[in-house]
Amino acid sequence: MSKAGQNTFKGINTQAKASLLLFLLNLKDRSLDSVTLEDKEWEDFTLNFKSGKKIICESKDWSRALSWKDVKAIISNVLKRKSRLNKADEVN
Repeated sequence: MSKAGQNTFKGINTQAKASLLLFLLNLKDRSLDSVTLEDKEWEDFTLNFKSGKKIICESKDWSRALSWKDVKAIISNVLKRKSRLNKADEVN
């Protein structure tokens, strides 16, 4: 497998681990409705609740620590989306 292929696989694997962890952390919440992977309007994965609340998640597996600039860029990207955030929504 090429280095590019290894990096792609590593990123997908990290995203799957993060989405599974967040799903398990919210599993006892009876209002949890579904998990959406790679939604066109949001980020890597989104937990959807019956109340309409969303937990919007971006997963990164970089060789360096995320900087404050990186975090601001991710949040800025979420805020540019057509779909609106509700007051109860979270960005992780």
